[in-house]
Amino acid sequence: MRCPLPSKKLLLGLGIAGVILLLPGRVASALPLGIALNALLLLLAMLDATMSVRGGQIQVTRALPSRLYTGVANSISVCVENHARRPLRARVRDDYPPGFAVSPPELACRVPPVSRGTLTYHVTAPGRGEVSFGSTWLRWNSPMGLLLWQHAWPGTATRSVYPRAFDYSRYALEQRAHLMRQPGARRLRSIVSGGDFESLREYVPGDDPRRIDWKATARHDRLVCRNYEEERSKTIIVMVDCGRMMAPVADGLSKLDHAINATLMLASAAIAHSDRLGIVAFHHSVERYQAPRGDRAQINRLLDALYDLQPRLVEPDYAGAFAFLNAHHRRRSLVVLITDLIDEAASEALLSGVAALRPAHLPLLVAIRDESVERAAVDPLDSVASVYRRAVAEEVLLDRAAALHRLRSRGVVTVDAAPRAISIATVNQYLALKAENRI
Repeated sequence: MRCPLPSKKLLLGLGIAGVILLLPGRVASALPLGIALNALLLLLAMLDATMSVRGGQIQVTRALPSRLYTGVANSISVCVENHARRPLRARVRDDYPPGFAVSPPELACRVPPVSRGTLTYHVTAPGRGEVSFGSTWLRWNSPMGLLLWQHAWPGTATRSVYPRAFDYSRYALEQRAHLMRQPGARRLRSIVSGGDFESLREYVPGDDPRRIDWKATARHDRLVCRNYEEERSKTIIVMVDCGRMMAPVADGLSKLDHAINATLMLASAAIAHSDRLGIVAFHHSVERYQAPRGDRAQINRLLDALYDLQPRLVEPDYAGAFAFLNAHHRRRSLVVLITDLIDEAASEALLSGVAALRPAHLPLLVAIRDESVERAAVDPLDSVASVYRRAVAEEVLLDRAAALHRLRSRGVVTVDAAPRAISIATVNQYLALKAENRI
């Protein structure tokens, strides 16, 4: 804005002068007094304008982080440079993306002459994807407070909002503490057959009969078992369903957001245990693929692959996704499928796909509960509508339980947890399977 606006102080003075001009019939000197007051206010405003800091004497720049994250307060800085010979008192407001929570929404600053000041505010993103910031606006008063200046500094910038990467440090610390309690250095041996052959030893009652080496038993005339050194590096493939069942919102995030958070926490745990993790994100077709790797940079690769995924209102093609997996991975892997299982009909395609995975892979189904349905099943019956709601909710829960039972009977390991709990539940199940050497 090149021209200033009148401030509340100037408008109040002009209002008083206007009232005086309306009283010439009652007050003899009202007319000349009103004209004089108007002229005085006009002169003061012109003088105030000449003493004001102009927009051309101010420079505003915004500093954005290279990445924004959901669920955390992201810091954004605004630098205000005052090149005038007078101090600048201003209020700053930024054009942030719609839906963002901002604290504080407006900033106040005082910048001395020929100096600069830096202000900071925080934004919390409601979801993932690409967002744009617009101009930065400054509004300041003239020295006498009669005029109001406003100016915008174009600073359109686009940033990517990433899911928050959950840290696995708590689990890592527990693991280190457990290892420190073990006396001496020990080699890890598997509980069941598998891994690399290490040595022979005499049979002990309770040993798995599959460990018996019959040739060595014949030579030594006593039962001899094989020792296996556990294969440390395992492969984990996380298959993320991006279909219609992952669109509902729970605890402020879509089920797909919860699935992505669980994937990132599982990736952190896998890398901490020297395992490799990759992803396949799919709906009616495969949307994203990241090959399994075990280095720390894999977390950033996963963030880049997952940050802008959005649920599609289509049926997921489990058969196509499993076919893609079998074509790209021959090595035995833990296949973690994160989805929402609604009824038996929806599980038919999943059952046929899981049958194709075994015995080459170990399938782990992570089913996200719908807590709104669970609440509807126990809500009080205070109306006819509530009776119908409860009946539908109970039917949905029974179908879901039947579908999970069928999957478990086919040898599928399952995790059934609320949205807020699936990250920890998935990691705990992975650790249990790894401890049992089932992967």
